[in-house]
Amino acid sequence: FSLLLSLVGSLTLGAVSRVSAAFDRVCQAKLALLKDIEDRSREIDEQSREIKEQFDRRLKELDNRSRDLKYRVTRLAQLEQQHQSLSAQGRELSLRSMAELEVLEAEEQAEEQAREQAVEASTSAPVSGFD
Repeated sequence: FSLLLSLVGSLTLGAVSRVSAAFDRVCQAKLALLKDIEDRSREIDEQSREIKEQFDRRLKELDNRSRDLKYRVTRLAQLEQQHQSLSAQGRELSLRSMAELEVLEAEEQAEEQAREQAVEASTSAPVSGFD
């Protein structure tokens, strides 16, 4: 009986020893997996931060471009208004100049006619004292 007990004890001890070794390997494998998961999680967090920083930079660039375009659109509208105003002023000055030119031409024609009439009057008038 004691031999049997001794045999069972040594078998149990061997089984416990093998189970304990297997348990240790399973625990080590779990720890290795946890470490890999933590490492991958850190990598993903770092990539996520980098992506967010790039996104924030690009968003800021787009915001700056948007503001610049809004300024340019406003400036363009102002320049268009100035152009329209200057065009209107130019048309008005052209009309005035043409009117003034017509007046000057009419005055020149009147003066020319007056000179011609004066020359005609002086040449058609009788000369006194030569009769």
